[in-house]
Amino acid sequence: MSTFALDEIKRPLRLGELLTATIRIYSSRGWTFVPLGVIQAAVLVAVDYIDPDSVSAQFLIGMCLYGLAFTAAFALIARLVAGATLGAAARAVLAAAPVLLALTVVVGMPFALGGARLILLAFSAIWLGLTGFSIPVLMVERAPDSSFLGRLSYCLRRTTTLARVEFWHAVGVVAALLVIYILLGIVVAIAVAGAADLDQTWALAVAQVPLAPFFFIGLSVLYFDQRARALETVAPPLQRAR
Repeated sequence: MSTFALDEIKRPLRLGELLTATIRIYSSRGWTFVPLGVIQAAVLVAVDYIDPDSVSAQFLIGMCLYGLAFTAAFALIARLVAGATLGAAARAVLAAAPVLLALTVVVGMPFALGGARLILLAFSAIWLGLTGFSIPVLMVERAPDSSFLGRLSYCLRRTTTLARVEFWHAVGVVAALLVIYILLGIVVAIAVAGAADLDQTWALAVAQVPLAPFFFIGLSVLYFDQRARALETVAPPLQRAR
């Protein structure tokens, strides 16, 4: 199975083109992507109901759960965008679970930490623009060394390589996706709360179901976009060498 990302992202995309690609992929396999938003919704509700002995313990548990949910959903959707079926994507995530747990600490939890406070969203965008490609790299590319440390080190080296191609472009796209995600989430949550008489937590959870996949598809398309940019920077020197 092929997707728009693999078939047509053969050159760098502008922001509007990237968002159009995201919408096109989402609409083509919506019933596959939407259930994965339940992962984010379930974590949001679960964190709200956690009642540990201290606020700091609740915060730490919340960051761990958000980080795990972020990494798992991103890994699944990156594999789906690359053309896998849901079953094949789930099997790939299970096979890569040890490395994904490590990437949760490196990528997911710091991103969740920034997302927990609006003032830290800039940190989240910058951190994800630098480290976030490691997750689709793990799910799409093949590391030369298949051991745990080999795969982990390859993902971390590769994400910094892709980020350096056009770092601020990547950060800007992540920031745009975050703004769209947050603003639409507020609008949908208000509409759901008014229509179904739900409290704030449940309304926000319902909003996650359709919106979270859009965010992760956008991040996955950004990965393919950065790959195209990396190839573009390599191709001209190679052509001149010939």
